[in-house]
Amino acid sequence: MAFLLQILLRRISLVGLRRFFFRFFFERFRWWVFGVSFLDSSAFLLRLIHILLLRLLWVCYFSSSVFGVAVLGFGEFSLTCLFGGNRRVSVNGTASSSFRTRNSSNSAMVPPILSLALPSETGRVLSIQSHTVQGYVGNKSAVFPLQLLGYDVDPINSVQFSNHTGYPTFKGQVLNGQQLWELIEGLGANNLLYYTHLLTGYIGSVSFLNTVLEVVNKLRSINPKLTYVCDPVMGDEGKLYVPPELVSVYREEVVPVASMLTPNQFEAEQLTGFRIASETDGRDACKILHAAGPPKVVITSINVNGNLLLIGSHQKEKGQSPEQFKIVIPKIPSYFTGTGDLMTALLLGWSNKYPDSLDMAAELAVSSLQAVLQRTLNDYLTAGYDPQSSSLEIRLIQSQDGIRNPDVKFKAEKYN
Repeated sequence: MAFLLQILLRRISLVGLRRFFFRFFFERFRWWVFGVSFLDSSAFLLRLIHILLLRLLWVCYFSSSVFGVAVLGFGEFSLTCLFGGNRRVSVNGTASSSFRTRNSSNSAMVPPILSLALPSETGRVLSIQSHTVQGYVGNKSAVFPLQLLGYDVDPINSVQFSNHTGYPTFKGQVLNGQQLWELIEGLGANNLLYYTHLLTGYIGSVSFLNTVLEVVNKLRSINPKLTYVCDPVMGDEGKLYVPPELVSVYREEVVPVASMLTPNQFEAEQLTGFRIASETDGRDACKILHAAGPPKVVITSINVNGNLLLIGSHQKEKGQSPEQFKIVIPKIPSYFTGTGDLMTALLLGWSNKYPDSLDMAAELAVSSLQAVLQRTLNDYLTAGYDPQSSSLEIRLIQSQDGIRNPDVKFKAEKYN
């Protein structure tokens, strides 16, 4: 009997729960329990079985004393049945609208669905950027590291491609501004729009970027203390890879509402109209961006005299001189994808843990990133590949220890 019940539970469809129980028991109960057919002629016994099964189902929905069934809230329920001592078989899922409303007369039997996202001790992040099925760029580079650092992360994919665009070909879909807003409206309709952080990366159109600005306003109407971390992905090494009209939208509308900016050298030049050719230029560019709005600016990579630098700047109060620092970053003779997206996510994660010490947050972020890159390089070499022959997909999963607990090898040097 227990064996058959176990098979039954493994076949349960959450939407068709009652229908399956009724069909299974009414059609087969007489054969594998009694092994005779006298029930066909006994309306009384059939009615009795009917009543008993209805009672059993009702108890299974609401009681934890029959077959170990427990009904849980917070948008999902779980059926856990015990067989033969400690053996457990679990079926988890979310009750669909069809399951809730199929029979309005029995709707009181269905457990409630609570539109509630429990608060996160570390933070809840809405991340809007690109996504690839294979490889690690955009949200694929950002979500997992933030989760390792303790954040709840809800990703919205501005694009969904089969792979990143460095491959010979790619396929996929691009989200437009209206579709983005529909997602926000869906979250809002269920009171799920309380976020501590908003993170944005690659955005490919002006309409989508304008909708992101509406999202910023919406989230701040719910949580005025929302931290908006913006990676203004526009290009690199002197070339734009977004429409040129996005530059002015970033400069005039996005920068003023950002809490932290993480441009590379080329993007900082586009935002400031100021050419960066030295450390001093990098520091001045940060000051120009502070004057436009964000209290925290990190230019993630500056090539100066053959050296690769990160320059960070934190203006704690408007009108005050910012605290500025640099970190010398070792050059690795290879090209990696998704590193900018990963770096911004790490800066968000660590700067929230050390809100008054941007230099410490940057040390941890750089050390984590370098651990990922070194692990990636070593793995490709071990596999017999030449790391200089093509771009490398970062080994994010294999590097999670270095993300969660980085060995800080790269120290910040503060400017006087």
